[in-house]
Amino acid sequence: MTAEATSATDSSSPAPGDLGNHPSADSATSPPTDLQPPTRAITIGQQIAGGLLCINAVFVLLSAFVIPADPKLGPMFAPERSIIPALIDVLIGVSLLSRKTKYITWAIVRAVVGMTLFAALAFSKDGMMAASFVMLGTSLLLLLAGNAGRPRMAIGSAVFFVYALLNLAGLSATILGINPLGPIIQSAMGDIESAPAVVVGDTSHYRVKKPSHHWYLRTSKAAKKTNELSDRWLTQPERDAHVMIIVEKTPGLQLSADVLTHEMVKNAKNAASELTEVSREPMRSHPKHGRIVHLRATVDGQKLEYLSGAVSAYERSYQIIGFASERSFPKVEAELRSILESFTLPTDERPGPPSDALPGVVHKVVGQAQPYELTAPDDNYFLRTDEAAKGTNPLADRWLVRPDVDAHIMIIAERVEGADLQPDHYARAVAEAVTANPGATLVSSEVLKSQPKVGRILHVKATTQGLPIEYYYGCFARGEQAFQVVAFTSQEDFPALAESFRKAIDSFVLPPPVKIKK
Repeated sequence: MTAEATSATDSSSPAPGDLGNHPSADSATSPPTDLQPPTRAITIGQQIAGGLLCINAVFVLLSAFVIPADPKLGPMFAPERSIIPALIDVLIGVSLLSRKTKYITWAIVRAVVGMTLFAALAFSKDGMMAASFVMLGTSLLLLLAGNAGRPRMAIGSAVFFVYALLNLAGLSATILGINPLGPIIQSAMGDIESAPAVVVGDTSHYRVKKPSHHWYLRTSKAAKKTNELSDRWLTQPERDAHVMIIVEKTPGLQLSADVLTHEMVKNAKNAASELTEVSREPMRSHPKHGRIVHLRATVDGQKLEYLSGAVSAYERSYQIIGFASERSFPKVEAELRSILESFTLPTDERPGPPSDALPGVVHKVVGQAQPYELTAPDDNYFLRTDEAAKGTNPLADRWLVRPDVDAHIMIIAERVEGADLQPDHYARAVAEAVTANPGATLVSSEVLKSQPKVGRILHVKATTQGLPIEYYYGCFARGEQAFQVVAFTSQEDFPALAESFRKAIDSFVLPPPVKIKK
């Protein structure tokens, strides 16, 4: 045996005292008993969820800095409270993207809490926010739970895509003043319906015109949920612009346009933390009884601009409240004004009697001092009580009133014993008495064609108690008897009522003549 062989043999033999301490051939291929089992590998779906959490954190942070707090949601949803959850989303998301598994359980818990607790808290206050929580939680759970296959990854990513579109739409509405998904979202929620070209009121049949196809009607349920006084509510979802119409009934009364406008501005001020009145002007379509007010206000942390109209009518007052965000307002101002100016009062609603008139419309009246007769020109006139008529003018014998247009027909009966009154002389005396008042002007004097022997008609304009009034004086004289049928209204409304006033004067029938004592 050679030395090399001996050396080789010796080197393969166990040394003294080492017998039984060397592993066998079988044990050499077994895994070491002192090592931990291999860690769980992160799935592709969980990595995708990590990326989506990071994207969501960006949405949350942008919303916190851009979108003002909504007080109705309470302090739980204040923007500043969103910063820490966003940072947690970034921490978990980066961990998952880095293929670390230590935060997978926390990611699942975060998804479940968002989908259940926060959705439940938001549900009664903002249904869309609650739906967003559910969509986000659902997409994350589809990706995080187990080893998601391609179908589950596709569905989870698609749900998040819809969620992301809603967030982008909200940010766009705030930053750019336009939300392209507005109509789709509100239609899906059942908040809006298509609007006809002419929108007719519900509790009162007024009319307004839709200026473009971008405007919709909010459903009655949705409108009244926001404001229970709303009668109709037009909205342009892309610009988040609105026109809400409120109708209030005031039986037997008519508020002045200025009083109604004051109340409308007062209500806006009470709802705002800040309010500035930019302008106030007569409504072109209703210069006498309508006003338009431009306001800037901060409401629930949002900067809004209003272009609102107030229209006063007998027994009805109308508020047409148009508003949009400060950023959107310049883009919709012209359309808001168009809606306001298109407002038309109802024509199918018969007015009730004023508080100082007898119930029921009057068709024919018979005099008290003398038995003359006069027929009302249409079915809209009421007879004032004798007390009310004489309280306004002690010479009044009968007084008819049409309250919806503030039109009046007053009859004065005179008798001069022993006189032989002539219509020309009597009309001239009436004209001199009327024009003796400052601000009164005689426009014309002519023979009453229907009764030329006894009647004349004067046309007068005057300023009475600061108001521009226009009159027809029907002057009748015969023997001892003389009568004035005074028909009047505002100078603005007079042209529309002139023909009916003449009709009433033409209908006047003198009482039987009184014999002149010689």
